[in-house]
Amino acid sequence: MSDTDNPLLGDLQVNELFDRPSMDFWRAHAESRPGELRHLVSQIPGGLEIEPLYTAGGASESTGWPGRAPFVRGLRPLANAVGGWEVCQPTVGSDPPEAARILALDADHGVKGVWIRTDWTIRRGLDPDGEAVRTSVADGIVITTSDDFELLLSAIDTTDIAIHLDGGGNGVALSAALVAACRSQDLNPDAVTGSHGWDPLGALAGDGELPYGMDRSLDLVPTMARWAHTVTPRMPALTVSTLPYQTAGADPILELACATATGVEYLRRLVDAGIDIESAAGQFRWVVGIGRDLFVEATKLRVLRRLWARVIETFGGSASCPTGPIHAVTSPRCLSRRDPWVNMLRATVESTAAVIGGADCLTVLPFDSAIGTSDDFGRRMATNVHAIMREESQLHRIIDPAGGSYYVESLGEDMAQTVWSRFQQIESGGGMAKALKAGVIHRAVADAAAGQSELLATRRWPVTGVSTFPNLAEEPLIRPNPRRPAAHPDRPIDRPDESRVASSVEAAVDALRDGATLIQIAARIRGPATPTSMDSISARREAAEFERLRDASDVWLASHQKRPRAFLCNMGGRSAYRARADFARNLLEAGGIESVTDSTIETAEEAAAAFAASGAFTAVICSSDEFYVTAMPGLARTLRDAGAGVVLLTGDPGEHGESWRHAGVDHFLTTNCDALAVLSHILRAEGVIHG
Repeated sequence: MSDTDNPLLGDLQVNELFDRPSMDFWRAHAESRPGELRHLVSQIPGGLEIEPLYTAGGASESTGWPGRAPFVRGLRPLANAVGGWEVCQPTVGSDPPEAARILALDADHGVKGVWIRTDWTIRRGLDPDGEAVRTSVADGIVITTSDDFELLLSAIDTTDIAIHLDGGGNGVALSAALVAACRSQDLNPDAVTGSHGWDPLGALAGDGELPYGMDRSLDLVPTMARWAHTVTPRMPALTVSTLPYQTAGADPILELACATATGVEYLRRLVDAGIDIESAAGQFRWVVGIGRDLFVEATKLRVLRRLWARVIETFGGSASCPTGPIHAVTSPRCLSRRDPWVNMLRATVESTAAVIGGADCLTVLPFDSAIGTSDDFGRRMATNVHAIMREESQLHRIIDPAGGSYYVESLGEDMAQTVWSRFQQIESGGGMAKALKAGVIHRAVADAAAGQSELLATRRWPVTGVSTFPNLAEEPLIRPNPRRPAAHPDRPIDRPDESRVASSVEAAVDALRDGATLIQIAARIRGPATPTSMDSISARREAAEFERLRDASDVWLASHQKRPRAFLCNMGGRSAYRARADFARNLLEAGGIESVTDSTIETAEEAAAAFAASGAFTAVICSSDEFYVTAMPGLARTLRDAGAGVVLLTGDPGEHGESWRHAGVDHFLTTNCDALAVLSHILRAEGVIHG
C-alpha cells in the first residue's frame, strides 16, 4: 500500500514532506561524531563485525528459493509448513528398563524422534566392569547386547517414531544391535526411519577414543553407507556433529569449518569407494549445537546448507542433490546448574533460532540436564517448548522466516566467505583427520574458548541467575547422577567364542543375535589394529567458573554457619552510593559473597567502626566520583587498619588508579572489570578457595 492509498493519512503526501536520507548521508553524519560509529559496530566470536544498519546492498549473491540449490532457505519448497519439524528428544536412564519407560512416556507427550546415545564405556569399546564410572550430561544408556535394544524397541511404535543412534566410536556395533533387535522382533528394518549416526571423527574429538582405530573407522564410512542403503534405506549412515566443538567453546566460524571439513573427509571416502555423488550425499545428516545469539545461530544453519551445496557442486553433484537434514540441539554449553529455571528461557531462544534457521529436526535439552539425570517434569517442559512454538506460535507455518532480512542475508554472506576460508586452511593442512591427530583443532578450539572465557569473566556475556542477578537464598535443585546398572540377573549374557564375531556389519548382526556383546563386536571389528586415543576436546559450560565459586561458598556456609561477607561502605548520601552499592552487591553475590551494610556513613572513623562490627573480611567503598577525590586515599588506609583483608572501590579511578592502589585498594569494580578474577581473589584471600 502506498502512502496515497492509506486512509489514515488521507491527502497527506509523506514522501513529499520528508526527505529519505541515503546510507552515505547517515554514515557521514555518524562518522562526524568522534567514536560514535565505532561504538555502534559490534563483533561476534570468530571475528565477524555486526554493523548498526543493513540495507538491500548487503548480500551480493542470491540465496535462491526454498527447496532449491543452494538450499540456504531450506531443503523443501514448503519447509516445515506441512507437519512441522521433527520433535526429537534424548533418551536418558542408565539402564534399558528405565530408558524404555522414558521412551514410552516421551512418545505419549508427542515426541516423534528418539536420540539413543550409549554409555561412555560402550562408546569407547571398553568392558564396563573394568572402567570407572564417569557422570556427566553426556552419559548415555548401557546397551550391552541386542536384547537391551529389543527392550527399547518394545516401548515405541517404530512406524511413527524415528530412531537416531549415537554410539560414538563403537557406532557400527550399535547399528548392528538395532537391526538384530528388529529382526528378533519381526520388525522390518527397511521401514525404520532415523539415522545411524556414524561419525568417527566427531567421536574422536568428543570422546577421545576410536576403538576400531582411525584407519579402520574411516574405512568403515563407505561400508556403513552401502549397508545402510541396502538394509535401512530410510536411515542415513553418516552424521557430522558440531557438538564436540560447539560445547567446548568453538565460535560459529570454526564450528562450521570443522563440520565442512569432516563432511568432505567422509564424502571423499565414499566417492573414492565408487559410490556416486548423488547416493553419497543422501547418506549425510548434520547435528548442530545452537548457542546464545539468536540471529547468529539462525544464520549458521542457513550458511551450513549453502557451504555443503557448494561442496556437492565441487564433487560434481547436480543442483538437485540434497544437502542432508539438519538436527539442531540446544547447547549443553549454555545450561546452568544455578537458577536452572532460567534454562527454560535459554532453550526457548535457542529453539527459536533453530526454527528460524530452518532446522529439520530439533532437540530441546531439559532445563535440569546439567545437574544430573533429568526427571519426568524436566523432559515434559522440554517437549512443551516445541508445543508452544508450533501449536501456539505457529512458527512452522512461515517458510524461511529469515528470508529477505538484510541483516541475516548480509551476515550469511560474510559468514560463508569466512568459514570457507577457514575450511580451506584445514584442507591445505591435509584434512580434518590429520588436523585432529596433529592437535590443530584442539588448539583452535582452545583459543576460541579463551576469548569467550574473557567475555564471560567480564560479564559482557552475562549468565542470568549466575554471573548476574544471582540468588544466594536459592534452594539447590537435586537430580541424581547416572549410575551404571548391575548386570541383568534374569538375562545372563552367553558370551560366544570370539572367533564367531565377524568384522562385517551383517556378520555383526548375526553375532549379536547369537548373544555377542557390543564390546566383543568392537574388538573383532578392530582386529589386530590399535585403538586411536587422544585427549578429547573438553566440553565446558559458560556458567561453570562462577558456579565453582558458589559451590565453595556453600561449603564455607556449611562449615562456618555463615557465607563469606563483604561490607558495603556506603558514604556521601543515598543518591551518591545507591546505584554503585546495588552494582557491587550483584557482582559479589555472583561469587557467593554476602553483602552487609550499615546506614549511610559520614566519616572514615565511622566506616572503620562499622566494618569491624560487621564481621566481614572484605570492604567495598561505594560513593560518587566527587566524594572519592576528597576522601581517598585516606579512607582505604583506614579500612585496612580496621582489618579489611580486601578493599574494593566501585567506579573507575581514572588518573588516581595508581595512588589509590598504593593506598590499599585491591580492585576497582567497573562495568567491564574481570568479575571472576575479583571474586576469586576475595575468596582465595579469605581461605574459601585454594590454589
